[in-house]
Amino acid sequence: MRKAEVAVAICIFAVSGLVFYASREYPLADLGKGGAAALFPCLLAGAFAVVAVLLLLGSIVGSYSREKTSSFILPEKRSLLSVVVILLLLLATPYIMGFLGFLLTAFFFLAVLLLRLRDKPLTIRSALTTILLSAGVTGVVYAVFWWGAKVPLPVGVLLGA
Repeated sequence: MRKAEVAVAICIFAVSGLVFYASREYPLADLGKGGAAALFPCLLAGAFAVVAVLLLLGSIVGSYSREKTSSFILPEKRSLLSVVVILLLLLATPYIMGFLGFLLTAFFFLAVLLLRLRDKPLTIRSALTTILLSAGVTGVVYAVFWWGAKVPLPVGVLLGA
């Protein structure tokens, strides 16, 4: 059992508890009446708890099959650059969303994320797949929030807010 994995699992579980505790004041109204404000935070807290439990179980089960390694391996330059780009993009997303709106920001965020996480060289087929996947996921998230939960999403200054 790796101590770091256990510590991360405990932190994720603590965040789950905090999110669930913070959402207790939100109403659990019917989705047909404009959406339930507590639904998303409760689902998020539940997902965090499941991830924490799976990480803890994976750490326990994996400790029996792992070989002992004591050396620390530095990440490759491309991997480190990808982490930095993704973190910067996460930090910039709320500000970009105010200007571009949800649809364009989510599309570009997902496209950049998928491109940075690629191991293989970019081809026409993989670029088309990235564009279609980014558009599809953005569309599904938009539909769930806009029509399903009746949550207005930012339109942005560029598209006429």
